Amino acid sequence: MGFEVETCIELHNRIVAHACSHLPPNHQPRIQRSWFTAHSLDLSSPGLEFELDDELTAFLSGIDIVVPEKHQHLAFNPFLVGIPPPSNLIPDMWLNLQDEYGDYMLLYMGTGYDPGGLVYSHTTQQVCYMDSPFLEPDQLLWGDLQNVLETYWRCVESGKFVTDAEYPGFGDGDGLVTQGWRVEEWTEMELEGALEVWDNLVDAITKRLPGRQETEDEEESQQNEEDAEDENEEEYMISSEVLEQYPAIPPFARAFLSRAKKPSFTSIAPQLDIPDEAFIHRVGAQLQELHPDASLTTRQHDIVYLPNFLLFPWRTPGTQLLSQSDRDRWENRPGHSHTLDNRVGLYLTPDSIHAHSSSLLLPFQLGANGHVLKHDGSTVEREKAGQDVLYQHGQCFPFLPGHGTPLAAVLANWWERVENEDWQIDQNGVADGEDIWKEADTEENAEDYQAEWSCF
Repeated sequence: MGFEVETCIELHNRIVAHACSHLPPNHQPRIQRSWFTAHSLDLSSPGLEFELDDELTAFLSGIDIVVPEKHQHLAFNPFLVGIPPPSNLIPDMWLNLQDEYGDYMLLYMGTGYDPGGLVYSHTTQQVCYMDSPFLEPDQLLWGDLQNVLETYWRCVESGKFVTDAEYPGFGDGDGLVTQGWRVEEWTEMELEGALEVWDNLVDAITKRLPGRQETEDEEESQQNEEDAEDENEEEYMISSEVLEQYPAIPPFARAFLSRAKKPSFTSIAPQLDIPDEAFIHRVGAQLQELHPDASLTTRQHDIVYLPNFLLFPWRTPGTQLLSQSDRDRWENRPGHSHTLDNRVGLYLTPDSIHAHSSSLLLPFQLGANGHVLKHDGSTVEREKAGQDVLYQHGQCFPFLPGHGTPLAAVLANWWERVENEDWQIDQNGVADGEDIWKEADTEENAEDYQAEWSCF
């Protein structure tokens, strides 16, 4: 019971101050210390329909409130408008459902059309995130307010949450409540994380290549001379010159391919190949035809729909989507390209949170046995078996909207498979056939194919 009031006040006010410091003078909001003062409420008798506990009263008394203007309002973060006014603490639909919702109030109102947000329990003094008030709070994940605010601050500090007065809608005159925040679909930290795991995976495979041990002594003896002469410059997977010929290739894919070191082998996972320039020319031309207006100068967050990108293609061409649900996900997504190069494989599948979200599309379905594990430890339901269910993310940080599995999480799982010698290695890299992926739907091996990653 209870929460760290002073810590929560400091975190809330730190986020508000950061946002204000990154807005130009003509967009500076008016700040009022204390929620009670901002709404002209008597702290001793605020006149609310319910009683506030001591910790919540102290928290609301110490935080900075952004006072809404007529056409403009700086939100608390991209998904929460901020502490609502007294009239909105209880959504209208809850008023006649006191048996179900009488213990709850909206501590931070959401930025969506439904008045959801961060919900506070008077009994437990914890919070949960609800996209919509039509959800049932007792079936959601709850956490301490301090931990939630700390995660929001990490998103701000790392550049995942960005204050942007030029973001579409901010400061417009249409009377809508606007935000002044956006989500950076990928940050340098996230790219560096994916590149670091890639390096580890490549090194692990390289060490197991046939004949590698025989050459290690020779390589070690030549290392000092090579370093001195600077003749061993690192080669990257795909040159920027090739990638920039196709502006429709999503920005994260261009950044990753141009900075990931090029391996000496061709197979990075069972039946999955490392892209070469010929492949990039094919998929780049296909994407360019689908998205002719794409530009290298277009900011990523200005793109309404980022296309899928096939990062590691299946060795043999041919794409057959076996169920209507698979076809709906891969052929009927508005604004997205279809599968590329007539191949399955590991795709980057950008969403509203991560441009580096990824999906492994296989030529066969998994999940019918009920053993495929998501990131959060839950299993894919048998009736939802599909060609892309492996490496699903599940529930991550429950106080933000859902998102896909980061590329780094998948690469880390492959690295573990190589390090544990679960996968065979030959002169071309990973040598196993397609059937090894089916281990993910067995009771004995399902945990080996669970992509675990801390996203925020």
